[in-house]
Amino acid sequence: ALARRARERAGAPEGAPGQAAPAEEARARRRGAESRAKAAEREAERWEAELAQAAEAELAAARRLAEVEARRASAEEAARRAEAQAEERRREEGELDASLAALRAALAPLDAEVARLEAEAREREAEAEAQAESLRRAREARLRAQAALAELEAERASLEEALREAAEAVHEAELALARAEARRDAVLGRAKELYGVEAAELARTEPVTDPGAERRLLALRAELAKIGSVDAEAVARYEEERARHEELASLAGDLEDALRALDELAESVAQAMEARFRETLGEVRQAFRETFAELFGGGEADLVLDPPRAAAGPGADPAVPPDGAAEPPGLHILAQPPGRRTNRLSLLSGGERALTAIAFLFALLRVRPAPFGLLDEIDAALDEANVARFGELLRQQAERMQVLVITHQKGTMEVADRLFGVTMSEAGVSQVVSVSLEGARGEAREAGR
Repeated sequence: ALARRARERAGAPEGAPGQAAPAEEARARRRGAESRAKAAEREAERWEAELAQAAEAELAAARRLAEVEARRASAEEAARRAEAQAEERRREEGELDASLAALRAALAPLDAEVARLEAEAREREAEAEAQAESLRRAREARLRAQAALAELEAERASLEEALREAAEAVHEAELALARAEARRDAVLGRAKELYGVEAAELARTEPVTDPGAERRLLALRAELAKIGSVDAEAVARYEEERARHEELASLAGDLEDALRALDELAESVAQAMEARFRETLGEVRQAFRETFAELFGGGEADLVLDPPRAAAGPGADPAVPPDGAAEPPGLHILAQPPGRRTNRLSLLSGGERALTAIAFLFALLRVRPAPFGLLDEIDAALDEANVARFGELLRQQAERMQVLVITHQKGTMEVADRLFGVTMSEAGVSQVVSVSLEGARGEAREAGR
């Protein structure tokens, strides 16, 4: 339409009486009008495209507006539900506060029982020291008994040697007796053969005055004197002793073989145990350094293994310290709390010793975890700051094992998933109260979201 109006303004119909302008000027005006008409057509097309885009944008805005209205309605519904849940949570929190107050009231009378138990613990420590002294004396008596046993073994060996020498002497005497009897029978036989004289007649004959015979007789008597008196049962006893000696020698051989086998087995087992011990010790040392730094908020700690005591002598008990030794050899704990110098465990304060022992216990559990653990008043000597760090370490350990803690510390109770308490609502009637803190925390988090 715009182009048509432009063409109408640009020129008149051919042959009109009032249009005497030159043809060239008319054509130029027509070309300009056509150019303007085309530009107007392009502008009109652009406006139409923009109008289409505006219509699409309006439709999209209408859809978004509908979505926003739906979300607003959903949010209002969720807000109403959250308000109702929050009201329910406030009511439950009030009930929990009442339960916690009842628990605190029930825990208060237990302080006296704790003091009594601590006194009993000190008494038991004194008894343990007395028992340790008795054990040391018993070990000394065992060492003396072992020495006496060694002396008896040496005496038994000497008696066996004397018995063997006596058996050899009896054997030699029997041989000499047999030779003498053989010589006597030969003489009697030769006398009977040559002279026809019986042994009884020779006994009644007069003494021989031949000097050579006298010398031979003296020699025979000397040999008989050397032989001494002969026991008729000596041969039987010798046979019995020889059989017993052979049996004992066989048993001794078997025992020596068994002892060698046991020595080899003990050596292999000791080597395997030492390898496993050193491997586990390395893992526990690393875990102990980490748990110590977590509980103390810094510092350093280490486990030191004493070298074996070669100068103690054979047969000595490695658990009994040598004369003049301050402490028995073994595994020692070195601890350096923040701002302190490195000390042995015995030189730390009570709370530091308790915290170091807790770090060592949790290091063992990290290296060799157990399915279940029972901790009885392990945090009794800790202050509030250390109880908080202990609670964090306990929460980490609870991810790998189930832990039951007997405690009076509020900070430890706060990290628990469930609380169990005993209260006496009536005289002589005890009641167990259970509170699930994990469920309450989960509900509180849901309500907060």
